[in-house]
Amino acid sequence: SHPEFMSTPASNTGASSHRWVILALLFFATTINYIDRSILSLIKPEYLDKELGWTNTQYGYVNSAFQFAYALGLLGFGWFIDRFGTKIGYTVSIVFWSVAAAGHAAVGSVMGFGVARVFLGLGEGGNFPAAIKTVAQWFPRAERAFANALFNSGSNIGSVVAPLVVLPVAAAWGWRSTFVIAGIAGIIWVFFWLPLFRNPPQQDDDAGGVEEKVAWRSLFKTRQAWAYMVCKILTDPVWWFYLIWLPDYFKKEQHLDLKHLGAVPGLLNPLNVSAWLAAQSAAVQYSVYAVLACIVIWAVLGFVKAGFNLANLGKALLAPLVICLLPFFAWMFSQPLVVLYTIVTVLSIFAGWLVKRFAEVGHDIVKVRKVSMLIFALCSLPIFFVRGLGMWEAVFLIAFAASAHQAWSASIYATVSDTFPKKAVASVSGLGGFAGSLGGMVFPIVAGMVLDANPTGGYAILFSFCAFAYVVAFAIHHILVPKLEMAEV
Repeated sequence: SHPEFMSTPASNTGASSHRWVILALLFFATTINYIDRSILSLIKPEYLDKELGWTNTQYGYVNSAFQFAYALGLLGFGWFIDRFGTKIGYTVSIVFWSVAAAGHAAVGSVMGFGVARVFLGLGEGGNFPAAIKTVAQWFPRAERAFANALFNSGSNIGSVVAPLVVLPVAAAWGWRSTFVIAGIAGIIWVFFWLPLFRNPPQQDDDAGGVEEKVAWRSLFKTRQAWAYMVCKILTDPVWWFYLIWLPDYFKKEQHLDLKHLGAVPGLLNPLNVSAWLAAQSAAVQYSVYAVLACIVIWAVLGFVKAGFNLANLGKALLAPLVICLLPFFAWMFSQPLVVLYTIVTVLSIFAGWLVKRFAEVGHDIVKVRKVSMLIFALCSLPIFFVRGLGMWEAVFLIAFAASAHQAWSASIYATVSDTFPKKAVASVSGLGGFAGSLGGMVFPIVAGMVLDANPTGGYAILFSFCAFAYVVAFAIHHILVPKLEMAEV
């Protein structure tokens, strides 16, 4: 037996609060995961398209190679995590994918990127099986959809952070440096995960004792596993489409200049402030000095009034710091992709909290899960009308649909721990992820072919699929598992 499967009832109080530390680690791992996989789509329009001269179809094949490897990684790590535990499994996964991410810097051809994406996909396949099982170990059933929404919001935060970090770094040091920095970030995470992960407490739905292993063939005999896999194969490609193709969509359909994201305005770059100030008139210079003096006086008076200690110094500096950063935030939220994924983050977390709230006040968990899944499926339908909209209208509509996807995903993840014992959660998550990756493997190739064959109307066809996939998935899921009954494995 592995020690992390043993309960520790004596320390339930400490473990109860410590579960939020564990959840924070899952969030940061997922954030790093999505930054790593977002780099390619961000540098494609402005750097790789010119350097490699590849077609949309070739780009689709490269992403398909990632999806194929990701599917294998989900299967392999699903078994590995059930066998050796989440602590070891997560560590192996993130070290593997971090080394693979850094390895992208060494390639310079379409084939080379295909090979690099294969290794990245194999490693990243461990993230969600490990995270979903960790949530099942640390959180009671009523909180799992919310916990899943919180850690899964790392995928949105990663998508927000990626353009703000990747494009400036690529502009300053070249696109290869972005992959190296992403690999280093994953290794740093491991140094927090290993000492902070401890034995999880026993939950109400634990059978107690040591977990037995589950044979995969027994999972294929259950309607619950097939319901989860069908939902993943239909809806996962939609999120992959957003992640892989949205930068290209905004550049070609909305004429967004992605390269300007890599050029931080001069006033936001400390190295440029002195040169900018020296070039201004005396009146402007004195005005800047006056504002800076007021900020300093404000901070000093606040510090003196509150008392001389580090905590009060931090409070005194907070407001001036916010004021100084206002131009940065104004610039940041003028970027369409940043706004889009920020909206997705906020709405998806709110949706997860709402599901948690309804479960906590006594509503039947099955009804809460089913109704929320139906609502999230219906919220994806308006994306059908994105064709012909202006840039900011498209940003808000796509953000709404992508938020619905993330909220849907959090609920779908929760149905695994609703319908399977913990000994099977990682394996079922791996199988579902494998199914989703099969869909994700085919869809980029189809998308590339559609866009090459129909440059003017291709995106309308692809967004139509995104609109209706969730309603179809919900209908099939409800037919197979109408009451989310526990599977017998």
